[in-house]
Amino acid sequence: MRKPLHASTAFDLNLESQPVINVVTAYEDFACGQRAIETYSNLVLRLGHEFQFKTNMWKFEVLQHPKLQEMAATDAREAHIIIISTRSEADLPQGVKDWIDHWVHHTGIEARALVALFDPRPEDDAETGPMRSYLRDVAREGKMDFFASTTETRTVACRVT
Repeated sequence: MRKPLHASTAFDLNLESQPVINVVTAYEDFACGQRAIETYSNLVLRLGHEFQFKTNMWKFEVLQHPKLQEMAATDAREAHIIIISTRSEADLPQGVKDWIDHWVHHTGIEARALVALFDPRPEDDAETGPMRSYLRDVAREGKMDFFASTTETRTVACRVT
């Protein structure tokens, strides 16, 4: 008699023993979502042999609705990495700021990072734009590491402790 095949293969057992990294992404539009997925995919590619990754994505537009905003805030409170992907460094919509306020101080996770992905316009100051400053302050308040990247610079990083 053959034993039934279970989902617990050697590969699955290995995944179950790996630490889980929860990633939550808030994005402005399709292109920003694609950029966030690319960033997430690079993380999985580089670290997927050591960690198990789980992700949730929330469009800025959805974060304007209170019930959905609260669901997204619950996801963010459980996240190790939060990615915010937007076109400009001008300012975030109020619903996104409200979402941030719901999770920034309410988490039990110690090691967290806030990643900001920008596609700056020529009139935006890539280093001191209001959104970058705001998100840097959010990271400091939430005791998170802060990393920022623009299309032009590709890698600008800051560590906030």
